[in-house]
Order: sequence, then structure tokens, then C-alpha cells
Amino acid sequence: MLKRLLPRRLDRQIMLLASLVLGLTMPTFALYEAADDAARTIEAAKLQAKALAENISVTSVEHILTQDFSSTEQLLLRSARFPGVVDIQVTDGDGRVIGDVVVMDGQPTLRYDITKFDTPSGSVPHLLQQERRLTVWEPIVGANIVGWVRLNYSLEAVLSIAREHLNDYLVDGLVMTLLLLALILLVMRRPLQMLRDAAEFAGQLKDKRGGRMVVDRGSIEIEQLAVALNTASANLFDQEVAIKKAMQELRTQKSAMDEHSIVSITDTEGRITYANQKFLDATEYGIEELLGQTHSIVKSDYHDDQFFKNMWEVISSGSVWHGEIKNRSKSGKDLWVNTTIVPFMDESGEPYEYVAIRTDVTQQKLIEKELEEKAHSLKNMTDHLEDMVKQRTLELEQANIQLRHLNRIKSEFVSVVSHELRTPLTSIKSFAEIMRDDIEELDVASQKRFLSIINEESERLGRLISDLLDLQKMDSGKMTWKSESEDLVELLRRTIEIFSQTYRDKGLYLEFFSGVSSVPVTVDVDRIKQVFTNILSNALKFTDHGGVKVTLSKGSNNVSISFVDTGVGIPESELDKIFESFHQVDGSETRKIGGSGLGLAICKEILEYYGGSISVTSVVGKGSCFTVELPRSVEVPPGKEQVCRSSG
Repeated sequence: MLKRLLPRRLDRQIMLLASLVLGLTMPTFALYEAADDAARTIEAAKLQAKALAENISVTSVEHILTQDFSSTEQLLLRSARFPGVVDIQVTDGDGRVIGDVVVMDGQPTLRYDITKFDTPSGSVPHLLQQERRLTVWEPIVGANIVGWVRLNYSLEAVLSIAREHLNDYLVDGLVMTLLLLALILLVMRRPLQMLRDAAEFAGQLKDKRGGRMVVDRGSIEIEQLAVALNTASANLFDQEVAIKKAMQELRTQKSAMDEHSIVSITDTEGRITYANQKFLDATEYGIEELLGQTHSIVKSDYHDDQFFKNMWEVISSGSVWHGEIKNRSKSGKDLWVNTTIVPFMDESGEPYEYVAIRTDVTQQKLIEKELEEKAHSLKNMTDHLEDMVKQRTLELEQANIQLRHLNRIKSEFVSVVSHELRTPLTSIKSFAEIMRDDIEELDVASQKRFLSIINEESERLGRLISDLLDLQKMDSGKMTWKSESEDLVELLRRTIEIFSQTYRDKGLYLEFFSGVSSVPVTVDVDRIKQVFTNILSNALKFTDHGGVKVTLSKGSNNVSISFVDTGVGIPESELDKIFESFHQVDGSETRKIGGSGLGLAICKEILEYYGGSISVTSVVGKGSCFTVELPRSVEVPPGKEQVCRSSG
């Protein structure tokens, strides 16, 4: 049915095909571009709506905390003038509406008939898209979730623009389709006429007239077709002579091969009809024993049935087969022959006999086998040597990595220790010299203040030396651990009490919350207290306002203690490094405060000794949260009473 509908002429077929292709491609492309354009426009609208909600959320935090709801309403009235906004509501943390503005006739208006919303669970922003409207829920975050912003955004204008773009794309596609069809018709007219002339000339070749096709300058392909047709026309006269000459040459070659190679001829059933003298000598059979037999008479059973099945499929299809075959002579000797089997075809294109030409390669196969055995032996030696080289290379790479690590630690050690030693020593020396030279001119208060500074710097020096000694003992596995029964809650409370006055002097709060009354443990009390002291001391140094909240909670398998401060925070790039020895966060605030970079490394070693861990999360400018995890029943690990496991 389809063939009847198609035009017979090639030029019309091409035009029909081009029309169908362009008629389908251009509208499809237009629809795709319009859909993509609409998707991008809607995505932009989502980003705008979300950005507006985020701006309202950030600005509303202070209003809600100070209950300045009139400012919230003014903020909503200004924000509702943004194109596309339908209405905006701000609620408190319980969903009660604080401010509600709806856009009516293009003007933002306060609305008071909605009192409460069901706010989303959690603290993650939500964006819901209906057919023609977006709804954005944005949390208002202070110290926690203090409210929500709910914003409805209309997509009517966006969808209207998308429909206009679709119409433009369809019109452009139609114009482009018509232009391309006209161009194809103009370009293809002359080549198609030449192709019709070539088809007419080809129909005349069967008459063997030897004519030539003349082609004006046209496409390269048609000129090549004309050359090929002219060549075919000239060669038709000599074709019969060439075939006869080829047959004569084949007979000559057969005679030559008969003198040089092992040759046999079989019929289509595989029965031997001819075997030359070399075949008889190699197989040790007489001609009478071979004629009428198949080649299975010299079969060695080395090859499986599929091997010979594949060979017969090739030659019976009229193709030449090449391969090596292992035969066996009459006396049982192995005979490897490189074989080529050539099928001879009759006029109908079917094989009528097969000529097998063989070369004795028995000695070559023996040499190849010997070489393979030697190559296999050499490969085993090479593989073993490669494995040794790879293993040694890996060991050297690991040693090099460790060396670079140790070199970096050494450099950091020299830098930190030299600075931390020089700074207090300089202060001690300076104030000691002042008191030595000007002691009589100083009043008692100044003397006490200078002596206090000297004492503080001496204690700072002592702490550094103590940290270095602790770290050295842990790294060498020579740290001595005591086992004492203690209540972890009480130990943490006593440590916090030690710091409470210092925190108050700096204007900071220090709060402690425990979800349980007691957690009995068996630990080295001084070491666990050292962990708490280090964390609280760091929080005190890096917190200028607010304070620290300590929370102890007890899970099914562990005890978790979190230290949440409102300090300067730690950059994300430094979070994985702060527990390394001698590492200090690179920042002006850190350099101003100072420190050896050993405290957290020692904390990590102590906690890991008891099967615990320490981790940190932080936001720059907002504070940090250090979390200590200990097994629920902390005790000295078996076999570790006198040895500290070192991780680094």
C-alpha cells in the first residue's frame, strides 16, 4: 500500500522525504525550545520567589524577637509590591499569624481574617508548585525556629510569556521549513537529471555496444558514476577472454603447487579423488588406499568436531579456508600441515570440488612449542620480578608519604614551639629586667602586677611543656593511666564550676544540662578532666559574647557530651585538621590569641584510648559545637592498663 502511494521519480521522493523530515523536525524543535524556555522562566520565578521569602525571613527575625509586628506588616506591604506576589504571611513558631498581606487589584492590603496556619515540620524550606501558583515556606531562624514565612506567587504572567514564545517559534519554524524545501529543490534539480541519464545509459550496457556516457560538470559522485559505467562498458568486450585466461593460469598454478606442496582434491562429499606424490610420502598411504576415502583416514583426534564443522561451513559457502591441522600418518607419526582449501565453483555458483594445498610445518610447531615453554617460563620470572618491583615501589611510596608527614610535623613543631616558648620567655625576661632595674621606683601594685604577669607566663610555659611531654608519651606508648571509679556527671559539673567565675568575669554564660543524674565510669579522672578543661578553655578564648552550653545525654550504647559556644567559629576547610598535632586555624583571631595546637590532639588521643571519639561542627561567625562520645560503660580497655594507643 505504501509503495503505491510513493511517487516513482527520485526527485519527487526526495522532496516528499525532505518535506516530511522538515515538517516533523521544525515543529518539534519549536515545541522543545518553547518548553525549555518556559521551564527556565518558571525556574527563574521559583528562584525569585524563594529569594523574596528568604529576604523576609532574615529581616523578620529581629521583629519577631522584639515583637515589633507593625514593622513586620510594613515589610510585607513593601515585599508584596514585587511582581507576581499573590499574598504573604508571617507566623510565629506555633503557626499564629503575625502579619498577613494580600494583593487586591494590584495593591497590597493588610488582611486580618486568617489567624493560624499549619506550618511545615522540621526546619527545611519548602517550595510547592501547583498548576499556576508557587507556594514558598521559609523558616525564620534565630537561636532556633521562631516563625515561618508563607508566600504565594502567581505563574500567570510567566505562562503567558511562554505561550507567546511558542507561537513565535512555530512561525519561525514554518518559514525555515519553506526556505529549506526551496533550497533543496534548487540544489537537487540538476544532479537528479544527471542521475536519470546515468540510469538510462546503464540499461544499455547489456547490449555490449561499448558506448560512452558524457557528463557535463556536475557533482563528484555522478562524475565518478559516469567513469565507472564507461569503464564497465569497455571491459564487457574482454570479459570472456579474461575468464578463459584466468582458468588457464589457475591450471598452471595448480601444476606448480602440485610439484611444491602436499595437494589433494575431494568431491563435495569430502571423498578423495586425487592426491599427489607429496601427499603419499607424508601420510605413508598408497594411492589405492586413499581414493574414495575421506580425510578422516589421517585424522589425529586433536581437533574437536566443531573445528571441522566450521571448516565445512566456510568452504561449502564458496569461501577459502585457511588454518593449521594436526594429522597422523599411517605409522602413527604426528603431521602438522598449514592448509588452504579452495572451493571450485560451477556456473550456478555451487562448489563441485575442493582443492587442499598443504605445507608441512611439523618442525616449526615443535620449535614454537619449545619457544612457548621458554616464553612461559620467562613470563613467570618477569611477573614475579614485576610483583617484587611493585611491592617495593609501594613500600617506598608509603615511606615517602610518612617522611613528608613527619617533615611537616617537624616544621610545625619547630614553628609553634619556638613561638610559644619565645613569647612567654620574652615577657618574663622583660618584666624581670624592669623589676631589677626600677624596683625602687615601682609601687607595690605595679610590682604585684609585674610578678603576676611573670607567674602567668611561667604557668603558660609549664602548660606547653606538660602538653609536649603528654603527646610524646602517647606517641611512644609510654603514657601511664590510672583507674579510678568516678561519676562522669559529677566530674563534668566540678570542671564547669572551676571555669564559671572566669566566664562571668568575661561577661559570658556557662550552662550545664544533664539528661541523667549519674554515669558511673572507671577512668583516669585527670585525663578525662583534661579533655573537658581543654574544650572549655578553647571556648573561653574564642568567645567574646554569648557563652557556652554543655549538654550530657545518654544513649543505648554511649554517652554524648556537647559543648556549644557562640564564638568566632572554624572555617570548613580547617575542620578535618584541627585535631592534628601543632595545627592551628589560620586566622587573625587565632594568631592574636595564640596556642600550641596540642590541646585537641591530646583530647583525641585520650578519648580514642577509651574507645571514644571527638568531633566538631562549626559556622564561621556563629560558633562551634564539639561533641565527645564515650562508651556507656567506660573502663580501661583490657591489655591497655599501662600502654596508650597512638593514632598518629
